[in-house]
Amino acid sequence: LEGSLTFCVQLEHRSPRGSEEVLARLPIPARLLQQAVNQPGETVQVPQELLTVSPESVCGDLLSGAGIRNAMWLSAFSEFWQLLLDVAHLLLFLCLALAPWRLLQCVYFACRPSQVWRGTLARQLSSLLLVKEAMLKIYRRELEPLLNAAAKDPPFRTSEKLREVAAKLLGRLPMPGKNGEMGLLSELQASNDEVAMAFVEKVKNYSFLQNAVSSYWPGLTLGANLLLLKKSFNPQEHALSLEKIASAQSRADDLLLTLAAEVQAASVEFHSPNDAGLLSSACRKPLSEHRRLVQIFACEVLKDYGTLLLGFLLLISVYRLPAVVEGLRQERQADFVQRMRIVLGCQVRLFMWDLWMLFTAILASLLAIVTLVRALEFLRTAFLHCESLEDLRREAWDATKDALNSIGELFILLTFWDSYKTLVYASIFAVLLPAWGLTLLPIWMRIVLWLALCFLPFLLPSASYALWTFAVVVAMFFLIALVKKGSGSGGVPAHLKTMRVSGMNVLVLLSIFTDAALLSSLTYLEPVLQMELCFYIATGITIAWLVVMSMPHAMSSDQNCLKSGKFHVALQLLRRCLLPAAVVLLMQMDGEFSRVACLLLAFLSFTSVLGLDLLSQDHLPDAIGLDLVQPPAFLAGLIFVQMVFTAAQNMTSMWPQCAAAVLMPAWVMVFQCLGGIGGPLWVLPLQLGTSTVVLWSALVRAMPAMSAVGGAAVVTLCAVIAMLLSECLAQRRRREAMEKAGVAKVLRQILDKLTKKGMQLENHHTPQICDTLSPQSVAKELQAFEESTRMEGLSVSFLQNRKEWLATLRRGRNDYEMVAECGHQLLEGVCTPPSTLQIFLLMRRRSGRRIPTAIWQIILEYLSDVRYVSKMLGAVVNHFGSGGPGQQLLRAWQVMDNLGQRVAATTAVMDMTQSQILSHSLARVGLPVTVESAAGPSWRGRVVGTTRNGVWVEALDPSSWRNGREAKGIFQFDKVRMEKQSLEERIQEDLQIWWREARGLYGDGCRCGRPLHPPTRGVGWCDCFRRRKYQFCCQNCWASNYNPTPHSDGCNTRTARSKDFSGPRRLAPGCPRAVELTEAVAILEPATE
Repeated sequence: LEGSLTFCVQLEHRSPRGSEEVLARLPIPARLLQQAVNQPGETVQVPQELLTVSPESVCGDLLSGAGIRNAMWLSAFSEFWQLLLDVAHLLLFLCLALAPWRLLQCVYFACRPSQVWRGTLARQLSSLLLVKEAMLKIYRRELEPLLNAAAKDPPFRTSEKLREVAAKLLGRLPMPGKNGEMGLLSELQASNDEVAMAFVEKVKNYSFLQNAVSSYWPGLTLGANLLLLKKSFNPQEHALSLEKIASAQSRADDLLLTLAAEVQAASVEFHSPNDAGLLSSACRKPLSEHRRLVQIFACEVLKDYGTLLLGFLLLISVYRLPAVVEGLRQERQADFVQRMRIVLGCQVRLFMWDLWMLFTAILASLLAIVTLVRALEFLRTAFLHCESLEDLRREAWDATKDALNSIGELFILLTFWDSYKTLVYASIFAVLLPAWGLTLLPIWMRIVLWLALCFLPFLLPSASYALWTFAVVVAMFFLIALVKKGSGSGGVPAHLKTMRVSGMNVLVLLSIFTDAALLSSLTYLEPVLQMELCFYIATGITIAWLVVMSMPHAMSSDQNCLKSGKFHVALQLLRRCLLPAAVVLLMQMDGEFSRVACLLLAFLSFTSVLGLDLLSQDHLPDAIGLDLVQPPAFLAGLIFVQMVFTAAQNMTSMWPQCAAAVLMPAWVMVFQCLGGIGGPLWVLPLQLGTSTVVLWSALVRAMPAMSAVGGAAVVTLCAVIAMLLSECLAQRRRREAMEKAGVAKVLRQILDKLTKKGMQLENHHTPQICDTLSPQSVAKELQAFEESTRMEGLSVSFLQNRKEWLATLRRGRNDYEMVAECGHQLLEGVCTPPSTLQIFLLMRRRSGRRIPTAIWQIILEYLSDVRYVSKMLGAVVNHFGSGGPGQQLLRAWQVMDNLGQRVAATTAVMDMTQSQILSHSLARVGLPVTVESAAGPSWRGRVVGTTRNGVWVEALDPSSWRNGREAKGIFQFDKVRMEKQSLEERIQEDLQIWWREARGLYGDGCRCGRPLHPPTRGVGWCDCFRRRKYQFCCQNCWASNYNPTPHSDGCNTRTARSKDFSGPRRLAPGCPRAVELTEAVAILEPATE
């Protein structure tokens, strides 16, 4: 034992009542006891001062009644517990035989000096940081375009969305876990070795700077851009802020490389003594270190077998293997085993998430289909718009919730008159809707004529007579409407139209083929089409068609369905796909269903052929993805010709069938001469080809000697050749139109300007410029140009009108002239007028040497007074704090938003001519004020919030908080006076406030600069496993309430003990902790290079 160790010997006595009493206490140093043992038989004198001094002053606090017997029991139990631990670790060591490679490593490090093990841990930690840096580079590369897009669209950018974006990006990357890094750091810190502690400090600085470089300075750039759009910064202040942020970002990148080299060099500085043997090294180590080695390698065995299991699981999944290979190729300098574990862990986590998403998506989809209310809408959205399992699950849950809400609302609303009124309206409009197409007649005469026609199938001896009567009436009024209203084929030329790959376009193309196939095979399908089930199917299609057609008239103006994409999808689905099939089915009905089928055909023919106004496609939204839009008059004539052809199939003679079949290609050619059938240029040969196939089938039935298959093949081949020639002709015309509009020239000018000025993102997609692009493709490439342009490379006027520019680009995507006009607007937004930052960059590039930042500040001060922003940004950009990438991004946004509020308050102060009473219109967050107190003297403070009738004021001097309750709180406007200050005084006060709050903002502390209150557990039994986290240091702090006492005693005690409390770190070699304000003046402005 050490000689300075002191024992306390005490004489105890048990009283008759059973209580223990201490009669006397004597402190005896261990050196006296050792002297007595070494000199047996001799007397050792105890110094006089030990007999008179208080034992508590020598030994500390003592427990009464603690004797040697109790100490022996405690020692025995302690040694027994150590023995149990030894046995447990011995068994654990034997279990390492399951992984012999780990057993050999454990024996090796147990026999080697401790420095060898620490060096291995240091190299593992260094390798882990290499992997982290590689992943953070990918994260930063993907984050910058998102932040650039967010800066261009400033509304609705909240802290939650920034946190969500960071979490989503980090979740897809194989980032090393925080627990692994902290575990290695704790192992090195437990050694208390000077070399290890120095290495740990370097690693912490390196890790903090990695997180800050990936998110903090990009977040500051986002905040500066948002402040420009909110007009909190003027162009000069915005240019200065971007210059300072870019300079700090560059210095941070250089410092990161320096720290990486220092960490790599420090990881090999752990040397071991050469003269120590294996056995002596093992015996010199404490037993706790051997136990810890066994524990670590037992965990490594579990990790090894877990890695094998995860690899086998990913091998089964197959689709995650390319991502595994890509992850292993990222940072080859790092340890392969660590990279394998990190990549496999990330991919397995994503694989399990995919399985969960698949299970929940299937469950939600089944619920959405079972509820039936939104089943078709959900299926349409799932097949057309859902690109991932997450989108599918979200749409399914939304459809299920809407269905349940709709069912509940249905049972409630059926008891009210509005529901009955809507039902009656819909029924009336569905019955009288066909009368709308009887033009040139008064409304009452249309209704009378239509009702009279409805009774014809039941009055005439044969339903065929009524059918031909309907045909004559429909043909007459259709020709009248065609002459009166025209073909309606004007608009974009056919050679400028292209077709996207979308669900609606594919559906329309399939409908063209299926109509031709159905009409060509009527003779073969006649027994099937005359079944009773087909009649019910046709009846359902007719009712659905009438309901959809009557919706715009039955619904109120507030619920206009013409603006709904769902209504147009249902209308196009019925009109292009199901209506021809319903006509064919009803035409084949005879017997007891013939008269009802004739009446249903009247409804279909009058609404689909004569309702040109009802079938207008002026309100067709672009969101449904339908490019193959044809004029309503062409579709009406085509369905009428199909009705005539189907009716002619019931005749005994074949030549009327052939004459009716000739009408289909003839109608296509006639309407093409009238103005065009719509769609791209290759649609005409496609429509002619399908119509000719129907004609050829009718000729084959009239003349059986003709070959049906050979003729159809020839017609199909001719149609394909014509389609190819039409597309080539369209490309040539598009090239001529592009040259005439100068679209390619504008795109090249934009690309050259952006490339020369360096205003494009580093990892952007380079738009392709081709002379045969369609207007839609040109609009898409132009939008890609705008997305790849940095926000600071666009003028403020363009950014303010960006939404209108995008809307104009979408509306004019079929016209080269409008696309070229949008290109000229983007070119003007990029080039003229040039921003202050672009001028500075140009001057810097043309100058022979790099001009120092101080000179730029002088130039800016000549243009505008930017001293306040310069001083405050000097503190912001040159300091960073701890936390992950998501926390760094959120902190940067909060810092810049706070700076914007202070700049607005400073501007308001500078605009004042004299002190005045504060008003609601003049109140700004951060505004310096003087509060007139009724209980004492007036005190100075700043506004930290506004209410309807007053302001929330905080005292500038924390010592004034002890003076009373009125030193902080909410005050009426008439008790608060604005102060006129000089700019230097304003800068000094705000810098003091910033330094006071910096430890809480950049570290894990309260806004007052003290450590946060430690987490506590709940009181109840259900809350015993929950940990409540605090955002303040104590209940008496200004951050929580307005108690007159500034801090509690416990807070003062925690503050005194928290010497290692993490605050802001300075962007300097070694990343030291930030100094106090009195020493920080010299570092606010970096030294000029």
